[in-house]
Amino acid sequence: MAGQQSKILRGNDLEKEAAKINKITKRLEIWFKQTLISSLL
Repeated sequence: MAGQQSKILRGNDLEKEAAKINKITKRLEIWFKQTLISSLL
């Protein structure tokens, strides 16, 4: 039982990590575009 639960938790953790990375990547993209635009102005 415990072994199976940890596998499920690991899957959820991977999804959470992927979501975090996606959020960070999007923020970096937005920040990078804003920085580029402001440096061009």
